[in-house]
Amino acid sequence: MKDPIETLERPVEHMTVYRNDGSSVTLTAENGRVSIVDSREKNVRHIIEADYFISKIL
Repeated sequence: MKDPIETLERPVEHMTVYRNDGSSVTLTAENGRVSIVDSREKNVRHIIEADYFISKIL
């Protein structure tokens, strides 16, 4: 790692995908992890490694 502080200075990235039924899925990426929140699942958050997430969607 060239500059470890650079990792901490990255902004949190997020995206929300809205479904036709009005529900949504929010993806948040921070520090090499992806958090997935489905509005249909109350109080549930799935956190996985970003590399694993990318390998599954490609």
